[in-house]
Amino acid sequence: MTFVKRLVSGLASAALAMTGMPVTPMTAAGSGYGLESHTPQEIRAFYAAHPWSQNDRTTYSEQPSTSQPYAPGVITEESQQRAINCVNFCRYAAGLPADVTLNTSYAEYVQAASLVSSLNRMLSHAPSQPSGMSDELYALGKSGAGSSNLAAGYSSLPDSVVSGYMDDSDSSNIAMVGHRRWVLNPEMQQTAFGQVGSYSGMYAFDRSRSGSFTGEYVAWPPENMPYQLYRGASRYAFSLSLTHAFDTPDSSSVSVTVHSELKNKDYTVNSQTGSYFNINTQGYGMDRCIIFSPGVSFEMNDNLTVTVTGLTKGGVPATVSYPVHFFDLDAEDDVTTTTTTTTTTTTTTTESTTETAGYLPPLRTAELLFNFNQPGTEFKITVIPRGKTVEEITLRYYGVNGEMTDETVLSEVVTGTNQILKTVRVPYVTNKVNVSVTYRGDSPAMRCECTNSDSYHIEMTTAPPDAPKVYTVNKVFTYEQFGTKYLLRVVPSGNDPLEKVLLRFFSETGKTKETVVLDSSHTGTFEAEVTPLFQTKKITAVVSFCGATPKITCEQTETVPDVVTGGSGAPDQTTTITQSPLQTLSLKFSFPQQGDRFRFAVTKKGGTLERLVMRYDEEYGGEHETVLISEAVDCPSKGMVAEYSAEIGSRVAEMRFEISFRGSAPQVECVMLRADGSEIQAESGLCGDVDCDGHIMIADAILLARYNSEDKGVTVTPSGKVNADTDHNGAIEAADIALLLEYLAGVRQGF
Repeated sequence: MTFVKRLVSGLASAALAMTGMPVTPMTAAGSGYGLESHTPQEIRAFYAAHPWSQNDRTTYSEQPSTSQPYAPGVITEESQQRAINCVNFCRYAAGLPADVTLNTSYAEYVQAASLVSSLNRMLSHAPSQPSGMSDELYALGKSGAGSSNLAAGYSSLPDSVVSGYMDDSDSSNIAMVGHRRWVLNPEMQQTAFGQVGSYSGMYAFDRSRSGSFTGEYVAWPPENMPYQLYRGASRYAFSLSLTHAFDTPDSSSVSVTVHSELKNKDYTVNSQTGSYFNINTQGYGMDRCIIFSPGVSFEMNDNLTVTVTGLTKGGVPATVSYPVHFFDLDAEDDVTTTTTTTTTTTTTTTESTTETAGYLPPLRTAELLFNFNQPGTEFKITVIPRGKTVEEITLRYYGVNGEMTDETVLSEVVTGTNQILKTVRVPYVTNKVNVSVTYRGDSPAMRCECTNSDSYHIEMTTAPPDAPKVYTVNKVFTYEQFGTKYLLRVVPSGNDPLEKVLLRFFSETGKTKETVVLDSSHTGTFEAEVTPLFQTKKITAVVSFCGATPKITCEQTETVPDVVTGGSGAPDQTTTITQSPLQTLSLKFSFPQQGDRFRFAVTKKGGTLERLVMRYDEEYGGEHETVLISEAVDCPSKGMVAEYSAEIGSRVAEMRFEISFRGSAPQVECVMLRADGSEIQAESGLCGDVDCDGHIMIADAILLARYNSEDKGVTVTPSGKVNADTDHNGAIEAADIALLLEYLAGVRQGF
């Protein structure tokens, strides 16, 4: 599914299958080409020779115009080339021909498509004509949109490639990984990029490469995978695109095993396991693709072996097996060596080391054991080298019964003082974590924090002789009045250093934000003035320190006013300003036939949009939730429109939207788009408005109570039943009445 997030930071992309759109035909066949294996050193060299960056800024030789008369603009050849360098880099890593070039005709199509997307404020491969746009320009943009990968919200064109098209692992796109398959289409020889504002695209329907692909498959991650593209994401989708040398794969027969050398463990993924698995045969570049995710995070320098069984060639069983090595793209190729001499006598053995330019101190091991008086499931481990290198980190987790439940080994070599930060989530309750670090030189500093608990205290119980004990304490500050600015002050005891200070902000509606205000050793009083992005009711200060517990205070320096004194003609007049109550508007799709595309728009005049959540249930029972708006957005009195468009990767039986707002209720348009062009309107309502009169009153609570007690003298319409489900669990019960009464009494601000 693809989203355009207009009001909050985010990203979106839209992939398309080959469906008769205009394409460049293949030229006369030449010699064939297959997959080439490239070493990490060769991939680094290619990256250096063909530079690109996710921070690249798109420049224009002709600026686009989003006001009439519209003009698509022209991206400079330099920006085009750096984006294409990124495409070629991914293709080179995958072993494909990496000589894709710019086609200026494609550039006209995809640039016009980006303009249409920007004006419509949504992504679509069949966009509507923006008001005031000429038929000629619209035709160009519509054709470009129908033959391109589309994206919105990325920081740059290369970022849209590596973070969007090549990632493709979010719940909206993982079923097809269509963008990735177009980038890795062996037959691609030419492409072009377009961008207008935050909307961009990459021309995809090119098959102009001469010759034929002689390889049997294209894998991603490939044999040697830059870890910076993978980023250790446990959700990351692996894909294996097959040529027609194989029969069409059958999901009931195919099974994938991924062996991790570092973890010394096998992960099996197929249609019967809980990990993600799908086979897609739509025409996204290569039309037969096995998509799977082991659901675990692999480390830098891990070596995987991927084995796919259950395939056939002409009815004969076949197996595909290939390696995946995760390497550091930024590492140097130089290898440090150690020169050692050994002298032996009849009674003693002594070892002396000659210091040369390549001398390394001997290996040592430091172990820290962190005990948690409140068990947790997610932890943040920090290791800061203070000597020559950190060679290996081993994490061991212990359950509440004291037995070790799992072990993770990180074998990356870190030099200097580069901080190693890892967040780990274990599928069970853990109250003890052992961190074992193999290092050279001085012992490193180590920390371990529980990140999903409001109140906990940990103690480092064992340490190397030269490492001070580090403690962590949480202090929670709760305020009677909402605030917007705060002054944090941490006063240590004597000269004991502070190691880290982290703040977590909580709003009354459940929004949270986390900010690290100190991340290095600090001596003396520490102060920080912080301004969260939303009105805050509670703050948790997480302070790591050495020695005695420091004194921690957090004062409001600017609050949200609720009383204004004075006024013209009445110096002592007091006017109370009350904040509009928080209300929730619920919309629900229950499809008579399952669908996969919809359009959604919210128009709000004045007040705020506080939160917008989309939930949907897939036909096989999977449940998904996407937060489209997570922080309060002020809406001007003249009105503001938030638009979203989505193409769902699998059939959906039910979809729900929940809009929390203050002030007047927003106007909502939400329709399901059928393949035949027809539309299905959403069933909507105001949460708590059981009698559907547009207001939430005590009469709604009475009606709900009578209906829940099976009073045959009352009826509730289908829309009223949707509104009555105040706890959003799909059932009408006594808990819904209690929540409604709390809302009417002013105890709660929304549902």
